[in-house]
Amino acid sequence: MLRTQSVISDGLWVLTLQVLSAVGQLIGIRLLTSTLSPTIFGEVSLLIGIIGLVAGALINPTMQALLRFYPEYQRNNQVHLLNKAINHHLRKLAILAVPLMVVAVLLSLYIGWPSSVDLALLAVLIGVEMIRMRSTAVLNAVRYHRIYGLWSLVESWGKPAFASLLVILLQAPSSQVVLFAYLCVSLFALLIFKNYLPSVEPSIKNVPKELKQQIWKYTLPLLPLGILGWISGTFDRYIIGFLLSPTDVGLYVAMYAVASRPMMMLSTVAENTIRPVYQRAAIEADTQKMLFYLRSWILVILIGASITLAITYYGHDLIANMLLGEQFHSVSYLMPWVVGGYTLLGLSSIPTRICYAHNRTDYVLSIVVVGSVTSVVLGYIATYYWGLLGSAVVTPVYFGMQFLVATVLSAHIWSLLLSRKDSREDS
Repeated sequence: MLRTQSVISDGLWVLTLQVLSAVGQLIGIRLLTSTLSPTIFGEVSLLIGIIGLVAGALINPTMQALLRFYPEYQRNNQVHLLNKAINHHLRKLAILAVPLMVVAVLLSLYIGWPSSVDLALLAVLIGVEMIRMRSTAVLNAVRYHRIYGLWSLVESWGKPAFASLLVILLQAPSSQVVLFAYLCVSLFALLIFKNYLPSVEPSIKNVPKELKQQIWKYTLPLLPLGILGWISGTFDRYIIGFLLSPTDVGLYVAMYAVASRPMMMLSTVAENTIRPVYQRAAIEADTQKMLFYLRSWILVILIGASITLAITYYGHDLIANMLLGEQFHSVSYLMPWVVGGYTLLGLSSIPTRICYAHNRTDYVLSIVVVGSVTSVVLGYIATYYWGLLGSAVVTPVYFGMQFLVATVLSAHIWSLLLSRKDSREDS
């Protein structure tokens, strides 16, 4: 009973802070689309996408390992071992990525985009984002949901507000001003909230070889995940930029950000609340609790999706008038398609997390490969023939394919779990 009350309390805190963060992001979109033209907003969106690509590709697979193994090592009072192994793994990946980063910078300088100032700001922002992701993964693992939510709250409100203020004060609507404002807020939040991370025992000199191998085996199939996940989630804006124009990118990204935010928020709340307790139930092999958590997770997503779809279908004009600058209103009719896509993405995250929890990261790779390949192929074809409408309409298709594959693979995992349970009971 106490465990259930704790989960509900965590969920309410996560929900409250995520709602406040989402409100800040929506207000931020309104501020930015009122102070920036669609062209500049599109350029900023493409640059922010690069930050997500690099930081996610380098650190996200290892953070999934941290979330997977933290409850186990915490229970055995060996978090210091896991912390040392995670840091060692991150350093190894960073060294391996240096040649690719150098090639990417040289190529950017050769083609003239982004500018050298943009590149410098991007480099620092990527470093700060990696530290943030590392820190928030720990906060999530130990269920420090209030600190995690407050961190998100500061960034979601602070970044667009400070960027808009600088643009107005300097009378310089440019990507460099926006990136500089984002960097200032990110550093401010990092300096404040890093102090709230749980302390660990003094670091040891050597990490057991078995633990290093365990983390490497878990993360190896996930190494392409950052790039593939970025492709399925954000590559459509680069297709639009290539086939159409930066202005179209700005229009599409602004609409997309508003439409996707409610389901992204709901999925984050559900995952941050339920995933840690599901992971503990999985370690304890308590299938009854695991099923309860999964059913609750699915129900939350479906209820939220039904409400969001109805609101965006009937009220997209009103939403655009409230949350987007006047130059961005013309594409509001695309919102329900994006909501449908993110509903399926939120549902697909549930069976995907089952794969994570039971060490089937090879299944996770298969799921994301399907989503990424489908998004690129269908996204390119749809955008080429039908423009922005095609980009939006195809969103539920490739996220739906990802959901289908994830469901099939997670069902296989569950069939094995139940058969093992029956075998133990028979014996």
